[in-house]
Amino acid sequence: LDSEECQLVTAEYCAFHSEDRGCALYVPVFMRAANEATSIAVHSGALQGRGIVSAQLYEAGCACGDSSCASNAGSVTSVSGGDEGLVVVELMMSASRTFKLCAGAGSGSGVQYTVHLANVLVADISCQFHMSESNPCTSPLCEDPVSEECQAYTAEYCSQFPGDGGCGLFLPLFVRETQVVSEVSVQGSGLGLDARTSVSIVREDCVCGSVCSSPGATQLESSFDPVAEMLSVSFVGMAVGRLKVCANGMHVAAVEVIAAGCEFDGLSGTPCSKSVCDGALDS
Repeated sequence: LDSEECQLVTAEYCAFHSEDRGCALYVPVFMRAANEATSIAVHSGALQGRGIVSAQLYEAGCACGDSSCASNAGSVTSVSGGDEGLVVVELMMSASRTFKLCAGAGSGSGVQYTVHLANVLVADISCQFHMSESNPCTSPLCEDPVSEECQAYTAEYCSQFPGDGGCGLFLPLFVRETQVVSEVSVQGSGLGLDARTSVSIVREDCVCGSVCSSPGATQLESSFDPVAEMLSVSFVGMAVGRLKVCANGMHVAAVEVIAAGCEFDGLSGTPCSKSVCDGALDS
């Protein structure tokens, strides 16, 4: 995912250059730990000069402002700024999943939380593994708990120690780009997967095993390696957002789809030209 510095630079650019087509596609994405007080700073042109700003967390599959979908797995403790377009939100999330951070002008029960400030990816980084001294909590491969290397290490660990309580909580998370052919592989041991496994990729708000209109990805093919006990699926993510990988009706992995290449078409000063975004947004 893009660095925090690049997220802030991009949000500030879009607050003042809303005409850039890349800004219509851009939503800041922040990674945070579960059960830890944290803050998120983001520029918002929609809230600039609007005075007091309030914020609220929503489940990822819901629209900002949908009162039936506000999350009870997180809370906003304070919001500051707004006059100059920079909004700083203090918050805490108690569950490991993706949330929408939404905001609106004003305070109290009449606030309309219709401005989508950011997506927040929450991971539980507390150690849940205990059946071996060499585990995802102690491995140098898991210094970044959401890295691809850590995902693969944890999957392999859980194939050897399926009874470890941490494995029951583990769901692989992959990051892929939009509009390109991508592949993810999932350890199939302990899940009853084989060459006959039915695989699908759907939006996060869809239920595995049910029919979902507009799934969010074009699935190309899937295969199963019986020796490595690995299930692989190739696909094209059609839009930015989170997808579910489903196998035999089970949710076996998640894919965070991010924008590919430089989406900004301004003549100068775009995030693609900023050093803090090197390698993050350049095509």
